[in-house]
Amino acid sequence: MIQGQFAPISVIIPCFRCTKTIERAVASVAAHTLVPIEVILVDDASGDGTLELLKKLCSTYKAGWIKLVALPTNLGAGSARNAGWVAARQKFS
Repeated sequence: MIQGQFAPISVIIPCFRCTKTIERAVASVAAHTLVPIEVILVDDASGDGTLELLKKLCSTYKAGWIKLVALPTNLGAGSARNAGWVAARQKFS
């Protein structure tokens, strides 16, 4: 559930084998007073079920609020963030 006003920003979260923490991280973003217009989750080829959990998480929130980018090979956190910036649609990321 998203409450609060929206801010014209994109939040980018690189994900690598994050099944134990990602739901709590996204819930924290959604609970802010100023909620970003979009959250971009970038799976860095986790290979452990992370991608499936991220897909499920996308359907938990308002349609389109979470965008998912799945990298085909593990490139590291920096490259995952860069892929998120490419997908971002807001002026501030």
